[in-house]
Amino acid sequence: MTIATSTIHLLSRGFLALTFITVRNTSCCAWLTQSSYPPRNLNKTRFHSQLLHSKLPKGQREVAFPNWDRGSLLRPKQKILVLGGSGFVGSRVCQVLLQKNIPFVATSTKGTYGTIKLDLTDESAGKKLVEICEIENVYAVVSAVGSIFSECDYEINSASGRVAQAAFESSNRSKSSAIPKFIFIGNSDRVRNVCKAIPQLKKYAKGKEESERLVCETFGKPTSSDGGYCILKPTFIYGGSSFNVNPPRLPNGIGGIIEALLGLYPIQALSDSLPDVLGVAFEAPVNVDAVARAIVNVATGLCECPSNKLESREDIIMAASLREGSMLKGPMPNGMNAR
Repeated sequence: MTIATSTIHLLSRGFLALTFITVRNTSCCAWLTQSSYPPRNLNKTRFHSQLLHSKLPKGQREVAFPNWDRGSLLRPKQKILVLGGSGFVGSRVCQVLLQKNIPFVATSTKGTYGTIKLDLTDESAGKKLVEICEIENVYAVVSAVGSIFSECDYEINSASGRVAQAAFESSNRSKSSAIPKFIFIGNSDRVRNVCKAIPQLKKYAKGKEESERLVCETFGKPTSSDGGYCILKPTFIYGGSSFNVNPPRLPNGIGGIIEALLGLYPIQALSDSLPDVLGVAFEAPVNVDAVARAIVNVATGLCECPSNKLESREDIIMAASLREGSMLKGPMPNGMNAR
């Protein structure tokens, strides 16, 4: 009896896998149909990498089921575009989108591993962005492009704003709405003020500031499910499994301990009372997975942000914690609303 039951169970799972295979990478799509996501015995980073980096045709890079529908949160067959999808934050955003079965496309500077090639520092990047949005039926654009401690920090960090502005103007000339919503990952004002005082980080800070300014000017209307913009302003983002100096990275273990310690109310109160240079040292970091989930919730319209900004770690964590069908009542921090 046990053998027969196991056989029927395996056959039924195999039938489901064959039913949902819609793209060329058969093994990756079969994994998506398993009851546990990702499989417990599979390395999550490798699993995500194999899905995101699959050599898929341009029209099938979303790696999603064809009949997927989230009702009022996303229009069927529309996609989210992740700029910098192979980077630290961008890859986590793609992973969350995969977990939620939300169609998306991703770009990277070199266009490797199945992403679309798009260099935001190129003069024609704005036009190319509009073309991608129109071809892929993009509903929201997430810019996770960034650079620190490089010679091109200003050019790279300011590119998101310049390209967004150029793309918006280009779509207006063609009377299309190619980019209805834009989400940008900036940094907190305190961090930026400190960076401006450090010679090696001045270009980084000015580039982020320029992008934020241009995004605000270009998409200067309240964020809603039908358009607008949102800027996330975290302090320090940690995550992953390894420590790194350039770019600076803290792994989950150490970062989680620091966040739990610095996130205590007495320490946060102390941080708020200190000048920027000293106060930043006591600011609690935020996990990259929380940042990614917050971005996805804003992009899909699950979290509305009339103030156009998530300005603190608490705002980001609150936005990340929302789930479809959340029954939250009353105003959220910074005027956020749950749908």
